[in-house]
Amino acid sequence: MPISLSELKQKNPAYARVPDAELFDYIHAKYYPGMDKAALAAEIDYTLPEPPASFGRKAINTGEELVQGVADLPTYTKGYIANLLEGTHPLDTRDWADVAAEESQRLSQERASSPDSNEPT
Repeated sequence: MPISLSELKQKNPAYARVPDAELFDYIHAKYYPGMDKAALAAEIDYTLPEPPASFGRKAINTGEELVQGVADLPTYTKGYIANLLEGTHPLDTRDWADVAAEESQRLSQERASSPDSNEPT
């Protein structure tokens, strides 16, 4: 009968730092390749780790998170959307058309005041 992993680690200090899952897989592959992993785990009093979530479960979780995010959108975007509908940016209360007009006027004044404004560009 096989010994438990803790007994093996006590008897052989070289295995003391090896994680139980890795040690179990090594023992199974080397000494008991024909034995079912669950049966070997039961004999040596080892609990197999839970298998990773399947792709389907991950997709369901992602879908649930997406639905929750969409449901929360009105809460997070209420002010932003209201400002967009009004034609303003949430961080700037000026109308974007006014900002563009001011910038255009500033550039026109710079061109007019430059010494080579008569030369074609």
